[in-house]
Amino acid sequence: MRIAGEKRRLGADVTQEEVPKTSRSRIPPGNTDTTGVMSAWDVPRILRWNLALQNMSQQKLAELIDVAPKTVQNWVTGAKKMHEENLDKVAAVLQMTPQFRDLLRELVTKPDSQMQPLDGADPNALQAYLQDYRADADHSPHPAHTSDGAWDVLASNPAWCELMSQVADHPRDSPHVNVMRFVLFHPAAPQVLLDWRRSWLIPMLAHLDTALQLHPDHPVLQKIYHDAQCHPELTETYEQDVPSHFAASNPSTDIVHPDGNVVPIKHPRLGPMTVRMRVVLPMEWAAWGVREVKLIYLDRADCPEA
Repeated sequence: MRIAGEKRRLGADVTQEEVPKTSRSRIPPGNTDTTGVMSAWDVPRILRWNLALQNMSQQKLAELIDVAPKTVQNWVTGAKKMHEENLDKVAAVLQMTPQFRDLLRELVTKPDSQMQPLDGADPNALQAYLQDYRADADHSPHPAHTSDGAWDVLASNPAWCELMSQVADHPRDSPHVNVMRFVLFHPAAPQVLLDWRRSWLIPMLAHLDTALQLHPDHPVLQKIYHDAQCHPELTETYEQDVPSHFAASNPSTDIVHPDGNVVPIKHPRLGPMTVRMRVVLPMEWAAWGVREVKLIYLDRADCPEA
């Protein structure tokens, strides 16, 4: 995600002073693993980082690689994609490490992967899937919901509704409308999602960051991203804590697919407890980013049995 730097960088060169301290320490010196921490980087971020390291302006880079300044600006802001023919020149001029050079090549040359909107799915097949899901989930005592790749809720069970009964409804940020918006923006979220900042907010910002890198043009994700920019607390949390969250996580499991994560909640009837997240990604709906989430009660003798 690009929350904190967005307003600063549009149409402006990036200097070393503009790179947040947390970002400067995000890749440890000598780290050769491009599948862990570095997987959270996109092309604009790589360019801004390396421009800052070389104390080089966008104008100077454009001169050295013989392209228009507007071209470099488009790369740095993410407005347009860099062409493969420019890769080696940019990497050489910016004296990129082999790790950055390889990652930049991977990002520039990989085909675009756009998540399909659910309105393009077969409506009969979608309704059949949701009907089967409800038939199974409604009998579970554990809170459960299914959502699409932008966290818009497609269906939920009575246990989920009971858990969220302590939350005032909201046209956009309701837990029955969009789970990501609920976690990030609803003022009552910390009352239900205990240890909200560490266990819920930081991981969800990492989810948003990863989702935007995979699907940068998705309208719902873009709306969430722009709304997050207006919240200083979210911006500060992203700058200070999300980099270390990426560093400590396995991106393919903890971030993209957080199955098995244990988190605290407050149930309106049972009180504080911990739950284990059970996340299922139905293969039939993988192109739409559909996920099924169930919160399994763990630590109370009076909790209902599965």
